[in-house]
Amino acid sequence: HAAERLALDAVQLAERQKPFTGAAIRLFALIERVPGLRSILAPIIKNPALNPAQRQAQAQKSLRRRHEREKALHQRRLDVLAKLEARERKSLRTSLTRKLRLEEAERVHKARERIDQFVANTKDITEPTLAPRFTANAAGKEGWRQRQERLNSGRSAKHNRPRGYRLGRDDTS
Repeated sequence: HAAERLALDAVQLAERQKPFTGAAIRLFALIERVPGLRSILAPIIKNPALNPAQRQAQAQKSLRRRHEREKALHQRRLDVLAKLEARERKSLRTSLTRKLRLEEAERVHKARERIDQFVANTKDITEPTLAPRFTANAAGKEGWRQRQERLNSGRSAKHNRPRGYRLGRDDTS
């Protein structure tokens, strides 16, 4: 077996060294590497008995099929990219909408806090504060009098008007 292999290698080496054979080998290698040449020339190489008109018609058909396949592949890629872009646009729109809603909610919350603070400040300015001893620890019946005296202490003059038949607070027992 080894002798046969050596003989075959020698014959192939001699054949490769011939100028026409070397060029043919390089040409076939080129045909195998380039898809356009491979799809057009493969049927011709497989069947060398075809006449030139048939070979040309077959080459035209194979080239047309190849171009249609490439167009379909290209269109498929474009469709996938368009779907991907639409999905990313939708995601971006959702993200921006969510961000804007959060910002709006935060702005409304801050505005409410400002309004509440404003109301609290106006209450603080307009209503006198009571000392803690008059609020929770006011003793029984006399607690209201102490609170009233405290509130009236800042006023200029006490109104001395006749009460008429109305009962005053201290008349009730």
